[in-house]
This record gives sequence, structure tokens and C-alpha cells, in this order.
Amino acid sequence: MQVRLPCKPTSARLARELTKEHLETLGQAHRADVATLLVSELVTNALLHASTPMELDVSCRDGAVVVAVADGCERLPRVSPDGDDELTSGRGLLLLDTLAAEWGSDSHASGGKTVWFMLKEY
Repeated sequence: MQVRLPCKPTSARLARELTKEHLETLGQAHRADVATLLVSELVTNALLHASTPMELDVSCRDGAVVVAVADGCERLPRVSPDGDDELTSGRGLLLLDTLAAEWGSDSHASGGKTVWFMLKEY
């Protein structure tokens, strides 16, 4: 599933709903809670830091759920150090470190980036 989302606060809710529905159709409903939490984080980060429309991609590859959010900002995400009270963002990425089997970000040659995560069966 690929869908373009506008740069609006309602896009986080829409991304959660679309991700949950798509995972249910793929027979992956048991991963929907974690996937919707993490996709909400990625979309919210795109809203706050990119301020551009974004592309949501949700798929199942070789038994793994892969979710990606592409936006028009070239700055890659950075996890804030634990306990750093000076920083006001980046802590939510700790959720990705904790809950996703893998996650990362890729720069686009044409500008922008994609932040993705993978959930595997355990």
C-alpha cells in the first residue's frame, strides 16, 4: 500500500488507520498495535521537522512488515541521548530502537528522505 499524506495534523491518525487496515488485509493484524504506534511516530516527525507532504508505504516482505514514510526534508533523524533535557525532540525514536527489529533512514538523491522500520515474527 502506498498513499500520499498531506502535511496536516490529521495525517498521523489517517496513517494509523490505513496501516491497521492494510495489515489486517495482509493477515498481519497481530502486529498492528506496534506498527500503528511506530507509524504515528514517523508521521509526527515528518509533520514537525519536514513540513512537507509525505508518502506512506506499508508492505509485507518475506514475513516481515515494512513501513516507510518519505518526506521532503533532507535532515536525517537522530536519536537523542537518554536524559538529555536540553533536547526537545528525538526521544520518540527510542521507540523504534526498542520495538522495531530494524529501522533506518535513507537520503534521496533528488532531496528528502525515507525513514523506515521492520517488524519480524519472533
